Amino acid sequence: MSVSVIVTNPKNNKEKLINIPIAAEAFFQNYWLPLINQLELKWLKCFQSGLEISYDDKDNVIKELKRLKLYLLYQGLMNDNNTFMTERLDNLINKIEEIFDQRKDVTLYIG
Repeated sequence: MSVSVIVTNPKNNKEKLINIPIAAEAFFQNYWLPLINQLELKWLKCFQSGLEISYDDKDNVIKELKRLKLYLLYQGLMNDNNTFMTERLDNLINKIEEIFDQRKDVTLYIG
């Protein structure tokens, strides 16, 4: 299994095909979750069990994604796992913002 983002209320074929990978379940549990718990990121913690986000939630989720990314960068240990995570975080932040810029009434499932 893996953790990813999909559109739960697609309006067209392009939205039906959206699937933004975050991490394999084991990688998420072993690398993402300990940091999420350490930083007390309540929105990101729900990624493992799954949650839906709307436009109103977007800023809170993006804020936590950026906080996790900054933590990884300032940690100064850019090993392969941290590099992978920061690349995924960059992609995730950009794609979520892009999706909500195109349509405010979209709902995303992250899990």
